[in-house]
Amino acid sequence: MRLNEEISRIRTLIFELSPDSTGVREFLEQVKEFPELLKHLHFKDMDELEEYVYQAGYEEFNELKDEVNYFIQRRKKYFQSEIDEFERAAQDLSRDEGIKVSVNEILDAFEKAKEVQLPFDIWKKLENTESNQIKKGEMSKVVELAKQYNKQHPKELKKALLSGDYRRPLILKFGNRYHLVAGNTRLCTAAALGIQPQVLIGEL
Repeated sequence: MRLNEEISRIRTLIFELSPDSTGVREFLEQVKEFPELLKHLHFKDMDELEEYVYQAGYEEFNELKDEVNYFIQRRKKYFQSEIDEFERAAQDLSRDEGIKVSVNEILDAFEKAKEVQLPFDIWKKLENTESNQIKKGEMSKVVELAKQYNKQHPKELKKALLSGDYRRPLILKFGNRYHLVAGNTRLCTAAALGIQPQVLIGEL
């Protein structure tokens, strides 16, 4: 009986990690949905990830799934921590632009957003930020802005930006316009450092 159970368990594991298994397909689709996961998992592209998955053991595959779940949960917590900014953006757009949008619609836009390196043409016309007025080397201006808005000190942000481990600024796109919802000090610090940062652009 134990032998039969072990054979059944092994068959299940083998099927679980086969290219045609539901678990593997769902995992790869999830990574495709969030391309930034490749960097988080330390793979250069999908081909490299797929090759690793198909050769991985059950425990290795489970470790990857745990990392993906951690990444997604951390992302959700980040959005929840910025709910006040979402509410402010919804009020501003309604009052100043006549755009009726709810907090949930903004949240949904960011949950579907793809991470990108902020293009200079978008950064140049980005609204609700002073970052596109900061030149490389102007860190003193950023320090003053951080004090003015009671935000995190740019020296701490500098370390995070240089390491790549920072909360991505959140930009909302509507029509041909781009509105910064969260991350002004991060963007200003990046500009002073001469870094083209990674951001999340949600589209209404």
